[in-house]
Amino acid sequence: MTQSGTTPPEGEWSLVVLGEPGAGAGARAGDETGAAPGGVGAEAVPSLVLAGGLATGTGGVNRFRGTYEAPGEGDLRLSPLLSTRMAGPPAANALETAYLDALARVARFELVTDPSGPGGDRLLLRDGSGAVLVVLRRDR
Repeated sequence: MTQSGTTPPEGEWSLVVLGEPGAGAGARAGDETGAAPGGVGAEAVPSLVLAGGLATGTGGVNRFRGTYEAPGEGDLRLSPLLSTRMAGPPAANALETAYLDALARVARFELVTDPSGPGGDRLLLRDGSGAVLVVLRRDR
């Protein structure tokens, strides 16, 4: 079931893929079980937490923090994100850079719910043209 509302779904989300799912060009961060790809440790899977207007999470290496607003049906705007600046492995740094760049371009959201439970829910973050930038899976 797909839904968009005026309020983005709050909770903890982990990155599944950057870019359009199945397009072949997206970078995968974790599989359906949350396992990380080769070269990136499980602790380096990027995340996003949406709660009470705050957007926090990790890019895989560094933590970030900002705010979000949902000005209209299916709209989502993230403020510029403040991030720590720790060094990490090259693969994790590259994934983090791509993830944070994608978050900076988010304009819309779509929630794809799984009737079998919240662990199957997916949050699609899209740019202004509707292209999928980020696919996240619900952790909690």
